[in-house]
Amino acid sequence: MKRSIGFIFQIFILIVLAGCNISGTIKDTNGTPVQGAIVYLTGNDTKTAVTDKDGKFRFTNMSQGTYSIQPGNYGPCAPESYDIEKHDSDIKNVDFVFSNVTRIGLTYGAGPALSRLLGIDVHKNCREALQENNGIVVTFSVFDSKTIRSEKLHTIDGVLIPGGVDIDPARYGEKPHENLEIIDKELDELEFTVLDYAEDNHLPIFGICRGHQVINVFYGGTLYQDIPSQYQAEPSVIHRDRQNDCFHDIDILPGTWLSETMEAMLLSVNSMHHQAVKDLASGFTVSAVSPDNLTEGIERAGENLVIGVQFHPEIMRSTRPEFDRLFEMFVNHAREGQTLPVVD
Repeated sequence: MKRSIGFIFQIFILIVLAGCNISGTIKDTNGTPVQGAIVYLTGNDTKTAVTDKDGKFRFTNMSQGTYSIQPGNYGPCAPESYDIEKHDSDIKNVDFVFSNVTRIGLTYGAGPALSRLLGIDVHKNCREALQENNGIVVTFSVFDSKTIRSEKLHTIDGVLIPGGVDIDPARYGEKPHENLEIIDKELDELEFTVLDYAEDNHLPIFGICRGHQVINVFYGGTLYQDIPSQYQAEPSVIHRDRQNDCFHDIDILPGTWLSETMEAMLLSVNSMHHQAVKDLASGFTVSAVSPDNLTEGIERAGENLVIGVQFHPEIMRSTRPEFDRLFEMFVNHAREGQTLPVVD
């Protein structure tokens, strides 16, 4: 669903007294609060804030001085500047309005959802990768009611399925292998529901590690439930080491979206999985393989952008910026409603 992008925001230049607080809201042109938007404060103090479920943000206990405040660049912008001199202890209603905000759904199983309630975000790297590439994250939790889940679905422009636990093998017609690890049936159900909505509404989909495998299963493929016991090939490749960081090279196939985005044919990637794609889902293309010929990337051509990678670009992008392009291009597809061209 291609859409024009407009972005109206204001940069407020604030002259404030010591101990002042600044608060405000971010909404879209429909008046809907924008949750998860980053707001930057620069001046004597440099701070960032993230809007809550009501689209509100707040900066507290600022020293005396002049400040500028602006949200992240969630699209093309036309700034208007204001000089405001305040003499009271609080500045309110510093409001921003966006048009056509790009919202990306991010899924949480039981463990990650509970951890997030305790202040530990297992998917922090994915969340920040989306936010820093001008996407607003909409969190889907297994604890959401069906009503809340439905309301959230109708706001999103794309879906990111992150890494996590094993998938219930019943989803692809198999019995559990003896080396199957933790599964979360409620998470499987949640992610299949989100993918159903994305497919029906032609939204782009990005899967990482488990998410890559979920995509393959959702569209009819199968998995190796445990690589060490079910797959042997030469040369031997270590795909997971619980004690040490694990890396190996992958070959990227020419003419794929992945090769065009990464601008490379060979990459060294991290590896932390014991499951892998076995039978590829119909309509998909393998975009990357490991030296032992396991599938490391999949994509579907000619439809809404659907891509999966077995590695974790959200972890590597902090030291290897080229992996950030995956998130940049994915959010751009969600914003523009682009499709993946058919490769001859």
